[in-house]
Amino acid sequence: LHSNSRVAHVLYETEAPSDYDAEDLPPTEKAVYVSYDDDDEAIRDALKRELLLLASVTNRGEYTSSEERDIVIDIVTQL
Repeated sequence: LHSNSRVAHVLYETEAPSDYDAEDLPPTEKAVYVSYDDDDEAIRDALKRELLLLASVTNRGEYTSSEERDIVIDIVTQL
């Protein structure tokens, strides 16, 4: 730079960039909706019982076969 060159300073009135407004952004909070259907509760109870049974039969998963591991993963995914 030359000693006589000027540096332009731009002052912004707001903190937001000029290409969008903060109000235009999607909300940062996410909502989760949980269904309390009685049938769903019965299904969850049955899945939990099956998971506990597998845990007891396999010494808490220490002696699981690959098929039993896949079943546990499926149960946990469903829960």
